[in-house]
Amino acid sequence: MEILLGINSSPDADWRKNIERLGELGIKKVGVFPTYLEREERFLMYEMLKDAGVEVPFVHLRHDLDLEEIEYLKKELHTKVFNIHLIDELIEKLMAMDSKIRKNIYIENGDHDEPKYFDNLKDFGGICLDLTHYVDHSVIQKEKTYEQFANELSKHKIGIIHISAISDTLLEESSGWKVYERHQFDKLNQLDYVKDCKELLMRSEVVVLELDNSIDEQIKARKYIESLLK
Repeated sequence: MEILLGINSSPDADWRKNIERLGELGIKKVGVFPTYLEREERFLMYEMLKDAGVEVPFVHLRHDLDLEEIEYLKKELHTKVFNIHLIDELIEKLMAMDSKIRKNIYIENGDHDEPKYFDNLKDFGGICLDLTHYVDHSVIQKEKTYEQFANELSKHKIGIIHISAISDTLLEESSGWKVYERHQFDKLNQLDYVKDCKELLMRSEVVVLELDNSIDEQIKARKYIESLLK
């Protein structure tokens, strides 16, 4: 199992600096989360990665994607698999595309409390498991909305897994959602939960860090996770 470093695009992540750092360190493969970027800026990110000679096996697609963007990623950055959020508009757009494209697209857990999550899986590659969402809301907080997801998880293919951090402090987001999960770690032990998830991790060919941290910090995180999984 290979764990990819991630280029995140949230306001707390310096994606330009992180791409430059990839070149300095000679890192040639990453996963990409361009979901905070409009189309023009996304393609700027892609061009920077291409110029740095970096392959991108995985991309988290945004709701305003089109076929041209998918084909560009496959051709220029050698992207093999994608994930999406369960958004009606996006599902409709992808359903109008060739089924061969959808086989390489996985739906991320998040809207798992809606029956349509599992209804849609049959038309796509399977589950993109955000491991941190799952552990936070199912294992730690034991939310009832995750009961169906936990029961169904063993029945479906997992094609992609995201790893973020889990804090010991509960944070209430502006949406009202209460979370322990974080997209930035302060201490490596915020990744300790991963050691209890080895069986899930082994089910996916693609595992990627979804962190706002610098590339150097992510390298430390990856080494730490690998030591936990030995």
